[in-house]
Amino acid sequence: MSTDNTETIGAVVWDELFLTLAGRATVDLRPFVQYIKIYENIGQHCLFVELAIKDSTNIIGKLDLDGTNTVTLKIRSPFLNDDDALHKTFSVFSISDRLVEDDRNQYFVLNLISLEGMKDLSTRFSKRFTGSTEAVAAQVFNDTIAEPRYRDTDGGFSGQTSLTILGTPHKTNNFSFNANNWSAFHTMDFISKNSEPGDYNGKSIMPNGLFFETRSGFIMGSFMELILQYKERNILYDEYSYVPVGDISFMDDTGRTTSGSYSYSSPFISQKYCTASRVDMKNYFNELNNQISGYYGSTTIGIDMINRLNYQMVFDYTDNLAGNFRGKINKSYNDFAHLADERPTSTKPLFSPAAVTTVKIASSNLYEDSDFGYDINHFERLTYRNTAVAEIKRLSIKIEVPGKTDIEVGKLIKFNYPSVGDKGAGMSRSEIFDPKISGIYAIAGIVHNITQENHTMTLEIVRDSFGEG
Repeated sequence: MSTDNTETIGAVVWDELFLTLAGRATVDLRPFVQYIKIYENIGQHCLFVELAIKDSTNIIGKLDLDGTNTVTLKIRSPFLNDDDALHKTFSVFSISDRLVEDDRNQYFVLNLISLEGMKDLSTRFSKRFTGSTEAVAAQVFNDTIAEPRYRDTDGGFSGQTSLTILGTPHKTNNFSFNANNWSAFHTMDFISKNSEPGDYNGKSIMPNGLFFETRSGFIMGSFMELILQYKERNILYDEYSYVPVGDISFMDDTGRTTSGSYSYSSPFISQKYCTASRVDMKNYFNELNNQISGYYGSTTIGIDMINRLNYQMVFDYTDNLAGNFRGKINKSYNDFAHLADERPTSTKPLFSPAAVTTVKIASSNLYEDSDFGYDINHFERLTYRNTAVAEIKRLSIKIEVPGKTDIEVGKLIKFNYPSVGDKGAGMSRSEIFDPKISGIYAIAGIVHNITQENHTMTLEIVRDSFGEG
């Protein structure tokens, strides 16, 4: 087990890791677990965990694993307090990758899911919901999703994982839909995709609404709204640099660098803790993806099968579409809030919004409070959403850094990427790093890789613009 030695890069303390069986019996898994992987991502509804176990006492044969078992883990960076630990109870949903090494040792993986995720498959709605999107979401979460957060060694449960709804009050304050044998997660996903957050400093928010779980709780709303909350408060989680090979003096710098007026929410340990060991940038620029994904714009056609009415919505994110297009939405890039100021693409790309076309079929008078199956604002949101989702995937980088347990998706970091070329003595940081790639990013995904001696993280970081922000 690790000790409270913060000089060890990636130091970690396993405070708790136990399996609860039927009858409240518990088994301390710390002597058996070789490594832990924790997956947190805006693209998944809840947290997942893998425990790789080395077994020399036939745990599988002796334990009664029947689908009701739980694992409670509490893992903490030694320089952080209990509130910043990775602390939660999970359901055991499978055993995989079982391998017998010899007659004395075997290996297998215990796969875990949040209690809320395990419960989700048993929830089904076939009913109509109506009201504001935030009110409906709160009702669904509190009535059918919320579960206790911790299970102690006596079998008792306590706490509850919270839901944060972003962008309130939503513009979608008179919303109605029918859930047709949907699970609770499916229902929350539909609400988040169809909700429209309030404006930010007079600008619209891209409706990239999502429903996902972070280390500390569930979040529903536009991912950009979460980013802007941290930006407005001038808070970065930390600053990471991909240091040119051999720059030992940079690594040994004892002070924390600062970025403008930003403050940092995570404590500074050393520059080594803020240095990326690996960077994976597979897709810096891809013009075909910009076209196919609808990043530049798209078209939505709505058809009323009863009255033979139809709507056409044309969205041009670049605002350079020539000609008179029926139903063109009078918004473009500069009408939306962004992380930074510099546009990441050409202002006059070659594209057609008709290249990405969505057709939506509806029936008028389906409800007494609606003359058309979908109103005009619904089509606008649907048309924006192609661009909104493409925007948070367009520039994505994966970096590997030393692990800390107070991190979570949605937080902002400063990332410095090296500029290639001759380097001279006394060069400033701005000369060492690439000004286009370096800047403020949002954390969209985290994979914690934890052993009993070391903790590293693979961070997926994204941005919708260039510049310091």
